[in-house]
Amino acid sequence: MKVLFISVWPLESGIFQSTIPPVVNFWLENDLVESAEVVTFGNEAKVSSSHDGKIVYKVIRVDSDSHPIIRFAVQMKALLRIARQGKFDLIWARTVTSGNLAMLISRFTKTPFGLESFEPHTDYMLEGNAWKRYSLKAIVQRFLESRIAKRANILGCVSEKYTEIIARKYNRTANSTFSMPCAIDFDQFKFDATQRSEVRKIIGFSDDDYVGVYVGKFGDIYYDNETFQFIKAFTEDNPRHKFIIVTEMLEHAERQKRTWNISDDQLLMLSTLHSEVPRYLSAADYGICPVKESPSRLYCSPIKTGEYFASGLPVVISRGIGDDSDYIENNRIGKAIDFTDASAFQFQNLSQKSREEIAHMGEGFRSNSQLFKLYSDIFKTTSAGRLLLRTFID
Repeated sequence: MKVLFISVWPLESGIFQSTIPPVVNFWLENDLVESAEVVTFGNEAKVSSSHDGKIVYKVIRVDSDSHPIIRFAVQMKALLRIARQGKFDLIWARTVTSGNLAMLISRFTKTPFGLESFEPHTDYMLEGNAWKRYSLKAIVQRFLESRIAKRANILGCVSEKYTEIIARKYNRTANSTFSMPCAIDFDQFKFDATQRSEVRKIIGFSDDDYVGVYVGKFGDIYYDNETFQFIKAFTEDNPRHKFIIVTEMLEHAERQKRTWNISDDQLLMLSTLHSEVPRYLSAADYGICPVKESPSRLYCSPIKTGEYFASGLPVVISRGIGDDSDYIENNRIGKAIDFTDASAFQFQNLSQKSREEIAHMGEGFRSNSQLFKLYSDIFKTTSAGRLLLRTFID
């Protein structure tokens, strides 16, 4: 089986590198596919390969400053050419925005398509006030999401709750609809005591300091002022309380740090390669996931939760976030709180479990190994995969 994998995440981004190559490598190394071509978009065209050319990574040049309609036209033209030349057996995508392209290319080429990380993207944008309810973006995206939910030969939703809703609403069969939360390589983020000591020494934190960490962005679906209010409350009453922020939005974070008057001695902020993130997680004692609460957040799957679990960190998370908030509370490996209510902040006694115990529990929930088992069930072997896909089409 030949697969065309479409992604709108930049090739060099941390989220791309931590999620897509491990999946494609697994497919090939376990004879689930014969070859895969991974296509994404950027300001500069690039081509690379691995596994003796059986996996190809192709970046299509698309000017990020061009009008969205022009970008979409360029993406569609390039993907149609690649799909028709490659004669693929399956088109695959991750996230709804990539799924928009996969669904349309599937319709034009009559090729089966699958999508994982399916979520209510339109609801996210409306509830975050990024889009207006009757804007063209919202209307078009809502329509595309409904088409994907109806027509995807394989559909992986980000949470059990959303899987149940989509299967019932669109009358999807059980063998074509799955719960596939954002999973990561737990070995990559495994706790390392040596790195913990080294990093703390480098950044000036002592072994006795109690350290929180946040890896991510501010604004959009994540709390901004509320996150810094949390950090301020955590650090101001105890000089042993320290915090680390790893973010691409460093200038914004610096402004917020000054606004909230948080001590340089207690808050370290940096931007680094995604491959360096596990070092800072090892140096921490707990992680936070400040996703904005809203009805549709019941159907999301923050990847940072899995990264924290892999490092054995208890997690402070917003309430009602996918399957994560309930899992954290029910297993006593952190707290689900209201980040808009300072009186709800809790920093101590987040979990009585060891880092090893938390990592073990998290592995069964958000590890790539669980996702890989699901891929094996979906694709079987190369030949059986064709037969299984054919039943989805029929």
